[in-house]
Amino acid sequence: MRKGVILVLFLLAAALGGCTKFWGGVGQRYGILRVVVNSPQAGSSFTSVKNIPEVATNVRLRVWHPQTRFNSVTTVDLLRDGQEVDIPIPAGDNYTVDVLSYEYDTYPLALTGGRATGVDVAADAVTNVAISLQAWDVDVSGPNEVAPEAEYTLTFFPSNGGGLLTTDTFDTATLRVSENDFSDPAIPLPAIAGTVAHAKEDRIDLTAEAPDVVDETAMYALALVQFTQDWFDYALPDPAERSMFLELPNRHMGEALHEFTVRPAVGGIVIVISGEK
Repeated sequence: MRKGVILVLFLLAAALGGCTKFWGGVGQRYGILRVVVNSPQAGSSFTSVKNIPEVATNVRLRVWHPQTRFNSVTTVDLLRDGQEVDIPIPAGDNYTVDVLSYEYDTYPLALTGGRATGVDVAADAVTNVAISLQAWDVDVSGPNEVAPEAEYTLTFFPSNGGGLLTTDTFDTATLRVSENDFSDPAIPLPAIAGTVAHAKEDRIDLTAEAPDVVDETAMYALALVQFTQDWFDYALPDPAERSMFLELPNRHMGEALHEFTVRPAVGGIVIVISGEK
């Protein structure tokens, strides 16, 4: 069982003075961002059970600043007895704290996310920030039917995910389409259909060509989205785990694949009989 509770704490203490030179220049004031992942039984007066799916194996935390370009990424194992990690954070205003749970098998796959914005970190003070995680939703727009070998475009409109959306989270995406139903997460994703596309602020447009079929054929599709490199954890020993991906719709969260049909044109012979010479 890998359910848990996430509590994000900023601990800014005068005792940090002895470590300031190690973290930054002389005079730079730092605090500690402490991420505590507890089992639901641990609890406290200011924590609550968050949305971490059973299949989740890890939590990834990103702390960043839109003006100073500070960016810190840390990965935490989800352990039965809990886990905590401390991150040095320069004192300042308007930080963004992003957290997501993910499952790691062949590659890291995001499951739920959450965000806190406008977080002010004052020197020698304590700021508590609790982040609830939510699953991503997606609406898919596109043709219900396409002709064999015809070009088509599917547009994915992601939402929720605790606010982890748009181009400060998503980078590129690929369309995965198959004539076989691959709803079971144990089934490997089909090959890339079409070309790689960059995510837009509110949607992802993916274009491909329908297969050449002679019979009406159901097609199953999803978008595999890669997070920006600001989400990569280069400290992880396994290079395959350093990146981050998201399926839309997410099979690992029990969501149904998008479906459409490839329908060949109905053929025939037209005979015109005329008495004219």
